[in-house]
Amino acid sequence: MLKKDSSIYVQNFLFKICYSASSFIANALLARSLGPELKGEYAWILNISSIISIVMGWGIYQSIPYYNREKKETEDIVQTYINIFIFQFILYSGIGILITCFSKNELYKWMIAISILDIINQELCMLLLIVNIKKRNMIQLCGNIIYMIGCIFLFIYSSSLGMALSVFCLTKIILLICYLYVIGKVPNPFGIKINIVVEKIKFGYLPMFSLLLMTLNYKVDILMLKASKNVHMSDVGIYSVGVSIAELMWFIPDVFREVLFNKTAHNDDEDVLSVIRISNYVMIAVIIAEVTLGKYFILICYGSEYLMAFKVLLILLVGVPAMAWFKIIYTLFNAQGKRKTSFILLVFSAVINIIVNYQTIPIWGIFGAAMSSVFSYMICGLVFLYMYSRMIRCSIFSFFVIKKSDIKKIIGKS
Repeated sequence: MLKKDSSIYVQNFLFKICYSASSFIANALLARSLGPELKGEYAWILNISSIISIVMGWGIYQSIPYYNREKKETEDIVQTYINIFIFQFILYSGIGILITCFSKNELYKWMIAISILDIINQELCMLLLIVNIKKRNMIQLCGNIIYMIGCIFLFIYSSSLGMALSVFCLTKIILLICYLYVIGKVPNPFGIKINIVVEKIKFGYLPMFSLLLMTLNYKVDILMLKASKNVHMSDVGIYSVGVSIAELMWFIPDVFREVLFNKTAHNDDEDVLSVIRISNYVMIAVIIAEVTLGKYFILICYGSEYLMAFKVLLILLVGVPAMAWFKIIYTLFNAQGKRKTSFILLVFSAVINIIVNYQTIPIWGIFGAAMSSVFSYMICGLVFLYMYSRMIRCSIFSFFVIKKSDIKKIIGKS
């Protein structure tokens, strides 16, 4: 048990370790049960659904930190957002049912269902992050364990793509119920005011496009690989394994980003510099571990048919620190209302990623896709780091020199 005065960063770090471990086990079991080709199809469906959910969410939840900072004492922000989110869910569910009734393509039906569940889960997850980060962590961890149990079932018994997607959707439904129960507000979807919804969309559309561009920055590669004539679907499955292992590194900046999301939503921006410094050194340690042991982890957990994913992982690890800088600084910029800055930088980064992917995939296949991602990460992260250094008036070098005060701040000691 953690002490009451222990740092929220430490608590979030421990939860993220458990979350990442269960994610790794679930992904390994899923990859073994589906095989490289179906794993590629699975990754493609989830990536497409993720992009659809971002667009259809209209970025409304991106406005939560800003309006929480600006709210009046008597204003019930949580109730307002719950009403909007549930109204969206009902509306999209109705549209989704109509579309599936007239569609004969099973993959499209799965994409619609997953997209709708993704939208409401993203929104409620972010709302609970502001209300109570500890409870949100517990729900996410429990959801991940449920998903892992589902993947164990798929591994033991013969699985199909439909069964794997069913497990994913069932997990999302359970998470949705848990979020609503813990938030504890009775939704009134028909009590929303149009002018308030429009206000939230006006604020959220730029962060939404920014999130879309950020997502494309590390998902467009799989979409372009799928469209490439010289790349087999089994290669996409192998590539997705390399990406999923590299993305386990996101838990480090995400630990800090999520806490900062909570803090900056309440007008507390002072931890950002310390967070970047600590994050750099933790990531270096994890990168060394992945480079040293990654090959053996893939061989033992995923099987020899996925061994080529290790080369993909090695390439992607080069760009991970830069993407972490972006993730942390973007949180602060969004809470401060600097939406246009983030949007312009992400447009530039995403366009470069697409152009480089277009050039490298026909030549080097999955390795070309990995290299283009790294190039995009580096540009995005370095520019954000430079802009933040100008904002707080310190040198780039100071981001890499850790101080005792940084450690004390993160572990919760005065």
